Amino acid sequence: MTLSLSPAALFVLMVLCVPFLWSGLVALLRRICAGETSLSDQQERAVLVLMVLPVFCGLAVVFLPGLMPHIPSPLPPMGEPQQIGGLGVVVAEETAAPGFNLMPWVWATLILFYLAGAALGLGRFARGYVRMREILRHSIGRDAVGDVRLTGAPVSPFATPCGRVILPSAYSKTASEEETALIIAHERAHIARRDPFWFLILAAADAVFWFNPFIRVQTSHCRLAAELDCDARVLGAAPQMRKAYAATLIRVLKHTAGAAPTCAPAVLSPRTKGDIRVRLGDIMQPKPRRRNRRATAVLAALGLVLAPLSAWQIAHAAEVNFTVRPLEGHMSSPYGERVHPINKKPKMHKGTDIAAPLGTPIYAPASGKVLRVTLSDAGYGNMLELDHGDGVITRYAQLDTIVADGKATVRAGELIARVGASGQATGPHLHVEVIVNGEHVDPATVLDLPGPKVKPHKD
Repeated sequence: MTLSLSPAALFVLMVLCVPFLWSGLVALLRRICAGETSLSDQQERAVLVLMVLPVFCGLAVVFLPGLMPHIPSPLPPMGEPQQIGGLGVVVAEETAAPGFNLMPWVWATLILFYLAGAALGLGRFARGYVRMREILRHSIGRDAVGDVRLTGAPVSPFATPCGRVILPSAYSKTASEEETALIIAHERAHIARRDPFWFLILAAADAVFWFNPFIRVQTSHCRLAAELDCDARVLGAAPQMRKAYAATLIRVLKHTAGAAPTCAPAVLSPRTKGDIRVRLGDIMQPKPRRRNRRATAVLAALGLVLAPLSAWQIAHAAEVNFTVRPLEGHMSSPYGERVHPINKKPKMHKGTDIAAPLGTPIYAPASGKVLRVTLSDAGYGNMLELDHGDGVITRYAQLDTIVADGKATVRAGELIARVGASGQATGPHLHVEVIVNGEHVDPATVLDLPGPKVKPHKD
């Protein structure tokens, strides 16, 4: 059980770093298997899915804590953790001395940097989609069928999610009927494959994964595979038109310079015009498009490797991460043997006392279930217990009011109670205990607790 990573650190590690390294490995193996050639459309999609799947598992780690069963991590723990009473629970060796901690600022800066890039990318995506809708709205029907429409915008022919083919009227006026028929057939092939929706997903992936060159290159491979398949469908119906079809693509490239909404499948666009040589070569010298068996085997192996990686990521969703300080104050009595302050007899103190003014708010240090609420004026006084899963329970005693009373669960950082002196107490304070698999442990090794009161230095 790891108790040291904050949600921000988990996000950077599990959502950004681990998927980045994994996608790099997948990209390397894809290149070894396929080289410079394109895999089949289905294989390229499978590669992309393998690259992004750990991201969703990482999101589960951050946003779904406590919902998954505990699965031991296959990776060794970092550093030199210690165990408590042979229970196998990893905790911090020592509570760090008070001071400025730079790491939360580092994690927050990295997340803000990522979110800023994603916001810019999604903004471009949104502008491209709005532009596509505007072009469609101002277009006019070309014929009685109605699925082909003309636009005055200087764009490459493209297909829309609503099943329309958009042709630039300037190009349509100069193109022959034969050329126009080939272009329309190409875009209708995109519509039949539901590529307009697929290209929206690819454009969104480029925006969200702007920092990951491996995923962005793979989205380009997916676009090329889609174009090659549409080219093959057009020429499968008219194999005698190869030279005319190649000449048509070149003419469209010269006429529109590849301008098209970035989120739509176009004959040529800024994201695909660099692949024109590959497409022309495939058109003029067609090769039987078979699935790369070696690539299929490697993809299957990667899927098997991804399973334990995803299990390890998801396992962290069940691990307790005590990242919130329960309250502010000062430690008045630590965990361990002491003389009881009321009956003056030696006794094991199974918790830690934090002195604080009456009514000081107490927050849940981690997400958990409300296990027990007891109202009393003796012993522990008003008491609250939280079950954080994985055998970890925290107990809060000497409370004034219990805010979490009546709730089933609480989130990390949620107000759960207020400091009081409701039982055997010499003054207002919080008595907090940590129980792991039925055994008490020192709360200071698990929770972020205030230190002892610092006495003023006398000159």
